[in-house]
Parts: sequence; C-alpha cells; structure tokens
Amino acid sequence: MTQCLKVALCDDTPEDIFKLGMLLESILPEAAVDCYESGEHLLQQFSSGRYQVVFLDIYMKELTGMETARCLRELDTHCQIVFTTASPDFALESYRVRSAHYLVKPISELDVAEAIARCKELLGIGRDHVLRVTAERREHEIPYDSIFYIEIYNKQCLFHLTQGTITVHKTIDAVERLLPAPPFVRCHRSYIVNLDYVTDVGEDFTMRDGSTVYIRRTEVKRMRKLFFDRLISRTRGD
Repeated sequence: MTQCLKVALCDDTPEDIFKLGMLLESILPEAAVDCYESGEHLLQQFSSGRYQVVFLDIYMKELTGMETARCLRELDTHCQIVFTTASPDFALESYRVRSAHYLVKPISELDVAEAIARCKELLGIGRDHVLRVTAERREHEIPYDSIFYIEIYNKQCLFHLTQGTITVHKTIDAVERLLPAPPFVRCHRSYIVNLDYVTDVGEDFTMRDGSTVYIRRTEVKRMRKLFFDRLISRTRGD
C-alpha cells in the first residue's frame, strides 16, 4: 500500500499556492494536502507529527517563512521543510533550520519531484523497516520494532532490543539520522527512545521492560506531548 504523505503548503500568494498544489497533485496524487495563506495560520493549526512535509514561501507578510520555520522546528524536529522563494538569498540560512530543499520560483514539476524525493529519503519512506549496522565485526539488520531505546555507552551506541543488546560503533547523532520519527525521538543527549515501547512518562520515560530512559529537563514538556500524540495516532490507526 502506498503511504499517504501529509503535506502543508504555506504561501500568501493565491496563484503560487494553486500552482504548487497542482504540481504536487500531478506528482503525488495520493498526498493529503492542506493550504495556508500565512505563517500565523499554519502555526495555529500545526502540531508535532501532523505534517511530514511543509512547503514554505519565505517572503510573506508579517511572519516570514524563515521565522515560521524556526517556530515549526521548536514543535517538530522531524517534519521536512521545503522553502519556495523568488530569491536564492536565503539558501544558506535555510540549512540552519535543517530544510530538506530550497526551490526558486518559478517552480517546475521537476523541482517539486526532486524536493519530494529528497523528503521521502530523509523520512525513510520506501526503505525497509530495518536498520543496517556493523557490530562486533558483523553486519546486522535490526528491525525498527525490535528497538526499545539506544544510549551512549563508552562513546559507542548500545542498542537495547527485545532480544538482548548489541554495541554499535556509531555516534548517537549518526544513528538518530537513520531512524524514522516517529516513533524514534532524541529525548536526551545520550538517549534515543522508541515511543511505541514507552508505558509511562513523568520526569523520564518508563519502558515496557521496566527500564528508565532519561529526558533532558528542558525537553520534558515536549516529550510528554510527543508521547501522547503518538499514543493517539496509534489508537486511531494513523
């Protein structure tokens, strides 16, 4: 079954948002697309996990696309942002909010297709649901749904799995980039947690196997929201 991509288009020029919507429909007809005429309107409706891809015009009245992107990043670190603009001037700045792509108007069908392909790659769509790593000089394929959490141990990553643990010679930053979100989320500088195996959240996460995964103090509120959003999403079968 083809995965339905959830996309937001934000542009204060009706003609541009209509054209982008038509291009997207021709490339990705199964996508669920919402349109917003301002950054303020988008932020009013936005929540973590609601959209996988957000197309943002940079030159908008009041709140600019770059300002909107910074606000989005505070709410969701994993949605893919694609900037659309009449100028290449902000290309370098776009990387500071970890944008997936930067399109200069007028935008072609090929431009949108390349942006969507890049977003899918970063989201892990179309990949096998396994993480391929080297541990103890052997190649391993670790199913995503076998991972409880990952922690730093002696400057290496210790994977806590449903069937034991393995040590992987990668940084936690590198591992984070390889895992889909949700359900995986970086909750502490030393931990990545699989929200699907969390049974409770207070100041820290309690896991199904009884272990504790620590949450950065400044991230407690956001982690609780991510957990409950994930719980609701799974209940609805999204």
